[in-house]
Amino acid sequence: PIGYAGNASIELDGPRPMIKANLNTSEILVDLLMPRKSGNAAPATSGSGRSGANGANTGGERWSRERIDLSVLRVFDANLNISSRAISFGAYRFVDPKLVMNLANGILDIEPLTGSIFDGGVALKMRVETGEAIRITLHAGLEDADIERALLESAGIDALSGLFNLEARITTAGRSQYDMIMALDGTIGFEARDGVIRGFDLRSLSDRLGNLDNAGDFLSLIQT
Repeated sequence: PIGYAGNASIELDGPRPMIKANLNTSEILVDLLMPRKSGNAAPATSGSGRSGANGANTGGERWSRERIDLSVLRVFDANLNISSRAISFGAYRFVDPKLVMNLANGILDIEPLTGSIFDGGVALKMRVETGEAIRITLHAGLEDADIERALLESAGIDALSGLFNLEARITTAGRSQYDMIMALDGTIGFEARDGVIRGFDLRSLSDRLGNLDNAGDFLSLIQT
């Protein structure tokens, strides 16, 4: 259960219902809110499969081509101010998150989302525009995060230590996960300092950086 305190209201005198809320919640355990996996579900594949001639999903497709329906965002407007003790998802724990979210005319703005992860400060802004296609613009930054903690918690790797900054400016648009992955554009900047690397295949990384042809190659390199 999630404990909360605050106030909320709904106004019905406009073109759409307007929801307003100021809430402070206890820690949110996302894993408890996720749907349970079916016992006979096929395991996910890490390869980039191809669809058949009719464009439908195949067993090896990594990204769904099913249309994402966000029509609910055009049913109401909202102004939300939410803070929480933490948000936990798997091995990740996002501490003291604070969120300001505005929804109007089918456009969702998150400005900002702040908090801390891996002992570093997070600041994120995002816009989601609904319509014939979904358009997403995101600017996210992470400052002075602990490299060793980040790698240990996310991948079980303890080969690096130090601090890092990360900045991402990303845009995409599409009707499905597949469309959005193929349309990814923007920049990601990474800066590390005061660190030590314990065993690193620099030649392999250099070779693979020279063969990045599409978004799938980039995501595969990040995963590795």
